[in-house]
Amino acid sequence: ARRMKQRDVAAIFTITRFSGPADNIAARTGALADMLRTRLTSVDGVAVADQGERRCGIVTFAVDGQAPADALAFLADRGINLSLAKPAA
Repeated sequence: ARRMKQRDVAAIFTITRFSGPADNIAARTGALADMLRTRLTSVDGVAVADQGERRCGIVTFAVDGQAPADALAFLADRGINLSLAKPAA
């Protein structure tokens, strides 16, 4: 199974980094989240789980063959802020 690599992290970090003031926070957040979804879908072994007609700034994804906590630790070590939600019982 493929693990995330440094080049994947660079692509994610580049688009999630704040790059200046935004007149419309919701529009800016939505645009960044959409860009992140697009880039994550281009990474082999990464599945984006977001569905629905109206999406928000929260991006949900999984990395094949890698425990969610391991993916979180890998990205956190590289300065990317994430949180991990436990599945509903």
